[in-house]
Amino acid sequence: NGTAYETTILCDRAKKVVTDHASSSSSLVGEENAPLFLYHAFHAACVGWNATTNDANLQPPPAWYARFSSIDDPDRRANVATVAAMDACVGEIIAELKRAPLGDDTAATATTTSSTMWDRTLLLWSSDNGGAVHLGGGSNVWPLRGGYMNNWEGGIRAPALIAGGFVTHTLGFRAGSTLEGVIHECDWLATFAHFAGIDDVEDSRAVAAGLPPVDSLNLGPWLADVAAALTIDEDTSPASPRTEWPQTPLSEAFGDERTLGVGGDAAYVKLPYKLIVSERVAQSGWTGEVHPNTTVQWDSLNDFANCTWAPEAGFRGCLFDILADPSERDDLASRLPDVAEDLYDRLARADFFDFDRGQVDEQACLQANATGWWGPWLP
Repeated sequence: NGTAYETTILCDRAKKVVTDHASSSSSLVGEENAPLFLYHAFHAACVGWNATTNDANLQPPPAWYARFSSIDDPDRRANVATVAAMDACVGEIIAELKRAPLGDDTAATATTTSSTMWDRTLLLWSSDNGGAVHLGGGSNVWPLRGGYMNNWEGGIRAPALIAGGFVTHTLGFRAGSTLEGVIHECDWLATFAHFAGIDDVEDSRAVAAGLPPVDSLNLGPWLADVAAALTIDEDTSPASPRTEWPQTPLSEAFGDERTLGVGGDAAYVKLPYKLIVSERVAQSGWTGEVHPNTTVQWDSLNDFANCTWAPEAGFRGCLFDILADPSERDDLASRLPDVAEDLYDRLARADFFDFDRGQVDEQACLQANATGWWGPWLP
């Protein structure tokens, strides 16, 4: 269609933002070493719709796909290729940050002794969901249960990584440190704001409009405490303040036939427990260490568990201790009915906010089919 691979386009743009910032930071806010916030959302590992084959699949660059000829399963090979392409992009952005000098050094090339943007950078690599283990997805979340689109741990638990000079110089982490604890993706808002000197993230206009408060915990002090603890004992660190959150509303569990099974379950977490509610929760299984493979094809979206909520009939959803049993193999609902009831009550009271996204416009799909690519659509 006359363009390039999206990951490449966005990567080039991100690198340009870094170099432009380094050369003109003083003019941005009237002072040297102006701050920079860069959010880069990769789409490559998300399964896309192929209008030619009328199917959903991954679409890695051919050159990257060719590098992984040792992988037999085409979906797994495509997944690894797209992730490798993203990883290469992150490496290019980091290299740019390590080259970009700070302050008065902007006119000179950075050296090993000069300060660069990387020395003051806090880089977060994270995901908004677990891996796509369904047919065509090519991901593997072993040993967790399920995958993307449902509330099993395989669908909502993902590792994160922080790096940069800010992590080692300011927070005091040793490179390569492992942090055990829960951070909800919403918590990064208050945490980043804290690092920028802002401890109140409440939006007065949102409050005036009657919108719910911002559900974001400032975990900056906790990260600093963990870094300090790890310098003393690598096996001991303070627990994360994030211990409870609503995952998805009850309306997800009692939706119509289109939503049941695929994203059609509700969940609430109050550590160490998680309650899942739905009459049929898809992807109720586990991948193997090698998944997908050419021996067994797991149609995860047609593999269901019954997590019905009907206490009068003895059904109290599916309850798991996700700290002791992250693979969710031991359903505790019948043995801990009081815990299940408590989490269900919390789920029922949870204040979810879902803004009006408007109506689906068929013309957007028709345009995508005609052009071969998705883009912003305004009627």
